[in-house]
Amino acid sequence: MKITWLGHSSVAIEAKEAVIVIDPSFESYMVLPRAPLSDIILISHWHADHATLDSVNKVRKDDTVIFGPVEAAREINGCRGLRVGQKVMLKNTVPLEVVPSRTVIRKGHREEGLGFVLMLEGKKIYYAGDTEPLAELANMQPDIAFLPVGGTTTMGPKEAARYAKQLGAKLVVPVHYGRIEGTVENAELFAELCTEQGIRSRVLTAFRSFEYVTGNPS
Repeated sequence: MKITWLGHSSVAIEAKEAVIVIDPSFESYMVLPRAPLSDIILISHWHADHATLDSVNKVRKDDTVIFGPVEAAREINGCRGLRVGQKVMLKNTVPLEVVPSRTVIRKGHREEGLGFVLMLEGKKIYYAGDTEPLAELANMQPDIAFLPVGGTTTMGPKEAARYAKQLGAKLVVPVHYGRIEGTVENAELFAELCTEQGIRSRVLTAFRSFEYVTGNPS
C-alpha cells in the first residue's frame, strides 16, 4: 500500500483494491506536482481547503466514483451524498463506514463533517476530517489514522496525540497543517508526543510517498 500526503488535508492511498484520494484541494499550488488519478474520491466536508471542483477534476477519471456530504453532491456532477452511520461498498471492493467528524470553529458554532473508516489490504484506515477528539470512536484500533494537527479549527498536536492513544492507533499520520493553518512544527510535536506514548507516527513531505507493508511502514 502506497500512501502520499498531497498537502494540507489531501491524502492519496494506492492499494491493491483501488486508488483513493481523500479531500483533494490543490488551489494554493501554482504548479501541481504529480497526484495519482483516482478510482475513488472521498470528501469529508465542502470547504475550499478540503475539496474544490477544479481539484476533484484534476484527479478523477471517467469511471471515478465520488462520495461526500450533500453539499458536495450539489456542486460536483456525479458525487453521491453520504451521511454519518452509512456503510457502503465502494467499487465492489472497498468497505467504507462513515463516522462523525466535528469541531468548534468559533464560540457557539460547531462544524459537522464526515470521517471515513476504510478496509484496504486487510487494514483499517481512519481519516478523521476536521474534528475534535470523539469519545464514541475510542478504541477503534485503526492500523493507520490520519489526524488533523492544525490547532485553529481542529485539534492541535497535544489533543491529537491524546486522541491517537484513545483510538488505539498503530500508526498515525498528521494532516491539516503546512499551507493554510498549522505548521510543520505542529506535526513534529505531534510525532514526538506519539513516540512518548509508544505510537508510531510518520510526518510526510508533500507529494512524497511511503510504503505500508504487512503492518510496518518502510
